[in-house]
Amino acid sequence: MISFMVLGGPRSGTTWLANLLTTDTTLCMHDPLLEYTVPHLDTLEIPNMRIGIADTSALLYPDWVASHRSKKVLIWRDPEQFNTSLRALRLPEVKAIDHARRINAVPKSVPVVVFDSLFNWRVVRDLCAHLDVPFNRWRFEELKKMNVQPHFSRLPVGKEAAQDLVKRFAEAIS
Repeated sequence: MISFMVLGGPRSGTTWLANLLTTDTTLCMHDPLLEYTVPHLDTLEIPNMRIGIADTSALLYPDWVASHRSKKVLIWRDPEQFNTSLRALRLPEVKAIDHARRINAVPKSVPVVVFDSLFNWRVVRDLCAHLDVPFNRWRFEELKKMNVQPHFSRLPVGKEAAQDLVKRFAEAIS
């Protein structure tokens, strides 16, 4: 069962946060909706571990996000900033209007953390407290020095999950 969700657009620090939020008692999965469907994620259990997600496509499931009982936080990064990064990687850009629509579907009670503040230990300490994940300042300082990002060709992709995401993307842009 998912205990917490980190929501955000692409290139918004979700991979970095997934690393930080993975501890000896917590596994924070990065972009699991590439591999698992929503129903599968909701039944996933790991003995003696809390499960969280840091997912850039969870915003395509607004009803699921809104109704899920897990704690949530939204990472905000200006779409022009993340699109610049996507262009540099030769990845498809996200239309700002589509991203705004997804962000606006997130319940107003979900705290928002601005991307640029992710490297302030006090902000991240509070984010961890909100998600009930232990904060380790030393670990934070070490990870802050790193450029943590996925190796895109190695990301696992499940057939059912990919089909569902393609469907959601098509619905989102129509």
